[in-house]
Amino acid sequence: MKTTGKIAFGLLIGCLGTPLLSRAQFDGDVRVWQEMMFREYTGERFQAYTWAELRHFDDASRLGLWLVQQKFYYSIGANWSVGSGPAWIESRGSDGVWNTLLRWEFEVNPTIKLGDGSSIQFRNRREARGWESRDYDIEFVSRHRIRYSKSADWLP
Repeated sequence: MKTTGKIAFGLLIGCLGTPLLSRAQFDGDVRVWQEMMFREYTGERFQAYTWAELRHFDDASRLGLWLVQQKFYYSIGANWSVGSGPAWIESRGSDGVWNTLLRWEFEVNPTIKLGDGSSIQFRNRREARGWESRDYDIEFVSRHRIRYSKSADWLP
């Protein structure tokens, strides 16, 4: 295994092991997320798409959030992309009141290709957010995600 593969494998195991070490507990709720992506353009280095999502809570019986966002990505190298775009989100609080969130996202995303069609992608996002209930005062949030993927060439 190459050095990058060993590093990526170590990161993957670390991320998967963290919930076990934290003794995470199931809260009894089943949540369902429905996602749809419409790709408007894909070029050699540029992508544009619209993303829509519904999230159901309380054993999937109550719509708790929906969002629509536009994303633009540019590939700055074989293993790096940058992206940006707005998002409009409506979420329902535990009191049943809907609240609007507007945000603009900025991303820098490296990818480590492991071979055999598998890779690890890192999403590093900085968001400028404004909540309706807070008179759209802007706050900045940093969010990060690690995802392992493997191509499914064996499917028909």
